[in-house]
Amino acid sequence: MKDGAWCGFKYFAFDGSESEITVTVRGSAMGMLKVYNEREQAPVAEIRVTASQDYTAFSSTFSVSAGTQPLFFVFEGSGAMDFACFEIV
Repeated sequence: MKDGAWCGFKYFAFDGSESEITVTVRGSAMGMLKVYNEREQAPVAEIRVTASQDYTAFSSTFSVSAGTQPLFFVFEGSGAMDFACFEIV
């Protein structure tokens, strides 16, 4: 992913108790990975990422209402990253 790239995943059943999201990435990226459940709304999480040659986990608070929803990730910053996975707790 590089600046402006969107990545979407459908669909997840949230119960509203989820409070943290962790992404695992590597590369030269420096910036924010924003997470949305609707592309035209405010992000439900903003994760600061920094450059790393090895896959590294970055976390942030996460707030989404209960229900079945998609997640969209957008990167804003410089460089590029390989997006390995994400986890929500």
